[in-house]
Amino acid sequence: MDRTAFTKTPPTVLLLHHNNTLKNRWELVRLNLSSQDLDGHGLPDAWEAEFLNDFASNGSGDRDGDGYSDLEEFLARTYPRDASSYLRLLPPSSPEFTVSWQAATSRTYTLERSGNLKGPFAPVQTGIQGSVPRTDFKDTSAAGPGPFFYRLRVP
Repeated sequence: MDRTAFTKTPPTVLLLHHNNTLKNRWELVRLNLSSQDLDGHGLPDAWEAEFLNDFASNGSGDRDGDGYSDLEEFLARTYPRDASSYLRLLPPSSPEFTVSWQAATSRTYTLERSGNLKGPFAPVQTGIQGSVPRTDFKDTSAAGPGPFFYRLRVP
């Protein structure tokens, strides 16, 4: 048995046969659970196991009752079992068009603006890297008295 392979790259799963009478039967199986979605509803199986503790969700449920589905929580990188964890814009903290939101460091955001609540919305900035506990973006391109309406997109 070549043990050097284990020291260089540890196996994800090592199966040892139950009826291993010769004490030398083993099988190395590599699984990619990070993106595998066996039930095909958009939630990776590894995420379901870690954050939902089961595979019963079809993505449309709202485990924490915050108004966002399990799929929306996955896309926003928020916690589906914590009602205080959801993607939302925060009230403005200054008159200088600084927009703030609760963010996840593993996500990038697109901030969009419109002069009308019904739109159309246009990108102000794409690829904004999230920071915890919140992300602030100063909209230096906003001109005039407004009003200005903002929304976030998670690519």
